[in-house]
Amino acid sequence: MNILQTQLSNKDLEAYRSQGRGVRAGKYLRYYCPIHGSDKQRSLQLNPDNGHFRCYACGAWGYLDEFKDEWIKKQKDKKNWGFPFRTRKIFTSINTIPKKVKKETIKSEYTKALKDFQEFLPGSWGEEYLRRRKIPLKVAYNFGVGYSPSGKWLHKGRDWKFGRLVFPHTDLSGEIINLYGRAVGSDKKVPKGIRHDHLPGAKGVFNSSALEEDSVFICEGVFDALSMISAGHKNTCAIFGINGLCWEWVKSNRMVFCLDNDSAGSKTMNQLCWEGSIRGKDIYFLPEKTYRGYKDLNELWVAEGEINIGDWD
Repeated sequence: MNILQTQLSNKDLEAYRSQGRGVRAGKYLRYYCPIHGSDKQRSLQLNPDNGHFRCYACGAWGYLDEFKDEWIKKQKDKKNWGFPFRTRKIFTSINTIPKKVKKETIKSEYTKALKDFQEFLPGSWGEEYLRRRKIPLKVAYNFGVGYSPSGKWLHKGRDWKFGRLVFPHTDLSGEIINLYGRAVGSDKKVPKGIRHDHLPGAKGVFNSSALEEDSVFICEGVFDALSMISAGHKNTCAIFGINGLCWEWVKSNRMVFCLDNDSAGSKTMNQLCWEGSIRGKDIYFLPEKTYRGYKDLNELWVAEGEINIGDWD
């Protein structure tokens, strides 16, 4: 039987075959299992005190979604440095499995355009902006960064008078499937609505090959990822925002989240850590003290010239 990993909620459990609150068996409750579709034997046992369940027929086990926040709080109360979200393998029925990401046709013109953009980078506003962000030009080149001068950007109506630094979106095979352009010049001169731009179509990951390493560092933005890479952690990728992670691409066993040091980053990190843990990954995140009061890793890199995360590689 091919059991698939994802979540199981108390609501879905009780709705299966309209079984309601189950049958009491000592301190446990027994249910028909919605995971493998049992209808004759109440093979799934639930501990209502902590949300832990196990099916003695199909072997699925885990913790109900409703206990997620409590579980996260207990993990945070532990004193481990950069504490792990310990692996929980949770399963559910097939109708709740997310749809696979549809791979769009690879656009070869993006590859050609990026090659041209890399030739424009030396001596450009893009190189000057990289310097302000303390990203060495050689590092930027090695990871496919280019520069689109004014009038060259591929997204109609999204051009910028000082041009854009250009970063490749790649899939797990390394194919370029999109481009991200960051308007450069002074931040004060760049209108917020035009500062960031992705070409239409499927999104990918910056330095997606890191997702195939045994251990991977995951950042929101490209400058945080390049800061980590510049600091010596080459197995770092950027997911272009907090909702950009394609879980099907993650081959790494250990994931270390390096999101922004703010409330939005913390909230998103909780969700990502939970989802990663139920997929059987060893999940960690950088603790707040790593950031030394700065809002993200690039700001730390610019100010301090180092990112001290300890021995993770």
